[in-house]
Amino acid sequence: MTIDAGADAHLEVGPLLLKAVVDLKGSIDKLAAQQAKLASLEEAYHRLGPVDVPISASGVAPTSGSLWLDLGGPAAYRAWTLRRLVVGGLTWATTAAGTANFYMASSKPDSASLAYMIDQAYPMPNAASYTSRVVVLHAPFRLYCEITSPTAGQTYVASGAVEDYEDRLLKTEAII
Repeated sequence: MTIDAGADAHLEVGPLLLKAVVDLKGSIDKLAAQQAKLASLEEAYHRLGPVDVPISASGVAPTSGSLWLDLGGPAAYRAWTLRRLVVGGLTWATTAAGTANFYMASSKPDSASLAYMIDQAYPMPNAASYTSRVVVLHAPFRLYCEITSPTAGQTYVASGAVEDYEDRLLKTEAII
C-alpha cells in the first residue's frame, strides 16, 4: 500500500505494518513464555510446600537501655511460621547478660508490651523450637528481639528459621 504524502513523497506502509505485526507477535510470545514459567514455578512451590528461610540480626548493646534487633517479616501476601530461635552472644560459649524478649508487631514496639510478646529467653545463650502454626506472622508483621539489661558494648545475636509460604487468606481477600 502506498500513501501519497504530497510534494512527490510516497510512503510504503505494507512492509512497515508487517514488521510491526511480527514484532508485536514476538513480544506477545515472550510474555506468554514468561507467564508459563511463572505458573510452573508457582505450581512447583505449592507441590513442594513451604520454603525454609534463615533469619538473623545482631547488634552492639548501648551504654544504657535495651538493644532492639529486627529479624524481619514476610513479604506482602506471604506468611511465616516460626520454627526456631537462638539468642545470645557471638558464639554458644559466650555468656550474655540480660533477657531476650521476642515480639511480633507491624513496627518496633515503643516499650515492652505483653500484647505483642511471643516468647522470652533467659539465661543466654538460649534456643527454642516451635511446632507448626504456634507462631505465625502475616505481612506487615515483623519479628523483633529486645535484649533488656545487656552488657554495654557486647555484641548480641538473634537468629532462627521460619517457613515462608503464600498467605492464601490475604491473597483471597485481595482478589475479592
